[in-house]
Amino acid sequence: MVLMIKNQLDGTDKLRELILYICVACDADPYFGSTKLNKLLFFSDFAFFGATGRPISGAEYQKLENGPAPRIMKPLLDDMQERRELAIADRDRDGLPQKRPVALREPNLADFSAREIACTNERIIMYWMKSAKAMSRMSHNYILGWEPAELHETIPYGIELVDSRPLTAEEKSWAREIDVAEIQALMSA
Repeated sequence: MVLMIKNQLDGTDKLRELILYICVACDADPYFGSTKLNKLLFFSDFAFFGATGRPISGAEYQKLENGPAPRIMKPLLDDMQERRELAIADRDRDGLPQKRPVALREPNLADFSAREIACTNERIIMYWMKSAKAMSRMSHNYILGWEPAELHETIPYGIELVDSRPLTAEEKSWAREIDVAEIQALMSA
């Protein structure tokens, strides 16, 4: 089991550093917690994919009851806590419990482009002072990323390229089968 989780954590360096970056950038936002972190990662990755044909972190997102989250998030956060890169502070926010991720070291941004950081910063600014409840509502209303997937199913990046009108069953099926490599090749041609 430990080896399986270690194998899952291989290749998560960029996601790990993006988590730390968002935690540092959102330190002064009293509404920042684990839920908001998941949404900021999702919105940043999918917006960047829509603009460039590739995500920032490369994380695989799944549909959960409270909105999209990286599939690897729980084991990754546990690993980051064990390595003393991150702590989870239990807080009270407006009478509700808040799990607040706190960076214990500065992020290493060497593998990020200026455009990737700018896209993430745009999302941080866009959702500054938004509550976890509001962020969840926004991610649920994000029809392109939310509607086509079933609970615990992977949300395909390709869905970002589909029009925002209600999707037909055929379009939802196509989005699940889209080949990201083909899209990247078309966009770089």
